[in-house]
Amino acid sequence: MKEEKDLITVSSKKYFIPTQYIAPEVNLLKLPFFLLSRKSLEKTNKVEYKTVLQRNGEKLEVFWQVTANSEFGYPGPFDKKVKTTFDQIISERGFPVKNPVPFTFYDICKRLKISPSGTNKRHIKKAIVRIIATTVNSKGIFYLKEEQKYVDDYFHLYDRVVFAGEKLEDGTVADKNFLFLGDWYIKSLNAFFVKPIDFNYILNLNSSVGSRLYEYLGVKFFGIFRHGQDCYSENYQKICQILPLTTKEHLSSAKQVLEPIHQELIDKSFLSKVEWNGWQINYYPGGKARRDYRENL
Repeated sequence: MKEEKDLITVSSKKYFIPTQYIAPEVNLLKLPFFLLSRKSLEKTNKVEYKTVLQRNGEKLEVFWQVTANSEFGYPGPFDKKVKTTFDQIISERGFPVKNPVPFTFYDICKRLKISPSGTNKRHIKKAIVRIIATTVNSKGIFYLKEEQKYVDDYFHLYDRVVFAGEKLEDGTVADKNFLFLGDWYIKSLNAFFVKPIDFNYILNLNSSVGSRLYEYLGVKFFGIFRHGQDCYSENYQKICQILPLTTKEHLSSAKQVLEPIHQELIDKSFLSKVEWNGWQINYYPGGKARRDYRENL
């Protein structure tokens, strides 16, 4: 029996995604935003990704920088889960996405499978505020699909939040919580520049690094499937920049960090195998990756 799918309409085009999938924005899957360990939060207030590429026959240096607000700190693993939950809420509401996005703390706790305690609600509130306070600086790398251009700008993923009991712009008191998405972010979502990922699968992975690698490789695997390639290959240093992770000086140390992550993704069928060729890593898609692709053609 074929799985039920939701209908999404964007600019008169119709899209279907399976009901267990969410549709996060592609730039945020391909580029670093959240830190992946609590330990790194203590000493990091900025993440940068730079690369040189060929575009329209020119060699360009592109740049992506995410900077935390010193008062609230850098967004970490729990904040990433909260953002993924909002991806689910946004996907369920349908496209085009409109501000504001209403939510309840009880609903977010339920989706994250945590108790709706006062402590957890405070953690969620702090996570939202931390994401709002975090600034992105894109130089030729955040792609706006609808306008077919790359953004050079400073912006925020989320612009602001109004909690229940606070005043809205029209002076009325909010009877629920409302999240307002940033302009570039909402434009990209409404151009349907998204890549479906399995919400339950990502939450059930044991590590934030594993969930991040699932997101990133999921985008890359769509490309290799379309081109009939066997694997996606990437340099270790770039993988560390993208996730992000602290790079190791010695290959043995790099493998020691990543191999448990790789093994879980192999055990849970997203990868079939991983090969190291010096500092080059070859990722071979497994049955789960192929199902993700087939379900979202």
